[in-house]
Amino acid sequence: MSSSYADWQDWTHCPSCMKRRYKSRKAARSALRQVSGRRMSVYPCPQGPGYHMGHLPRAVAQGVQDRHEYYADRMAA
Repeated sequence: MSSSYADWQDWTHCPSCMKRRYKSRKAARSALRQVSGRRMSVYPCPQGPGYHMGHLPRAVAQGVQDRHEYYADRMAA
């Protein structure tokens, strides 16, 4: 078993974002490769150390907000 295989399995639950939190960008990208046929990206957790993976929000894709503003608005609501 390679180290990248073990890295993507090593995640914790992020209580702020309600998503899986990976320790490194490399681990999150390895996890992303396990999901076939999905258009997702890896991004830093806005609330603490670590990285998440997810779909690009529509407002971000359209340039209305950046990703951090989008999630800050969601957490404030």
